[in-house]
Amino acid sequence: MTPLPEIYEYLDYRAYLSDFYDAKKRINPLYSYRVFARKAGFNNQGFFIDVVKRRKKLSDNAAKKMIRGMDLADDRARYFKYLVKYDQAGDGEEKELLLKKLLEFKSKTLFNDVSLQYANYYLKWYNPVVREIIAVEGFDGDYKNLADKIFPRVNVAQVRESVGVLEALGIIEKDADKGYRVTMLKLRPNVAELREVIKNLHRRWIEHSVKAIDAIEPEERYISSLMVGLPAGIVPELTRKFEELKEYVLSTAASHEKDQEKDLRIYQFNFQLFPRSSTLGASNE
Repeated sequence: MTPLPEIYEYLDYRAYLSDFYDAKKRINPLYSYRVFARKAGFNNQGFFIDVVKRRKKLSDNAAKKMIRGMDLADDRARYFKYLVKYDQAGDGEEKELLLKKLLEFKSKTLFNDVSLQYANYYLKWYNPVVREIIAVEGFDGDYKNLADKIFPRVNVAQVRESVGVLEALGIIEKDADKGYRVTMLKLRPNVAELREVIKNLHRRWIEHSVKAIDAIEPEERYISSLMVGLPAGIVPELTRKFEELKEYVLSTAASHEKDQEKDLRIYQFNFQLFPRSSTLGASNE
């Protein structure tokens, strides 16, 4: 018998709905949207597919009906409700808190300890910043001094928690000379398992780049955009070039850190390439 998908493997409730229906259809070819709607209590049998195709959202009441239609109970039902809230939350702290709640559910079932620790690392946008500052100048235990160096501002409690996460992962360790030093410059987590967490990190970092337009003087930053028509087949090559540039930046940073220059600062680089239109006809190329 074809097993039903495990909801804890998902961070997108629509993907779960789609896979749930496909699995039920394989188990019983007579299963249909009409059958699901009747069991769930929906008058419109097309509502299910409208939700999966992102044409409609789920209200709290509709989410309860979906749970009834899929026979979810207890923690799985609560997890589904959080999935819906996460999908419909605005960007920022609300979405981050909901993602953390989902990860807590996952940690009880699927996540191993290392994956959960990496999730906690990527969940907070300032953890990589703290890591880089410690890599450059070490850390003597003055949390306020460290917090004051970070943009946008963070508080002492956040920095204290960040140092704890870094130490637990073995990214930093106590050092006789520097207090703390970085021992792991390149992290190698299970990217597939943490994809949604890393997406959240990128979302927050892009938000900070918007703040930088007004908060940082033009001569201290570089923000530029380019809108151009390109064949889709060239995207892999452009992506490779971006990766080469990232490696160049990292190698340059490593060489300057060894020089211990006095004007070192932590910088953020954003690389974004995404379509702004559907595929255009030959006449528009």
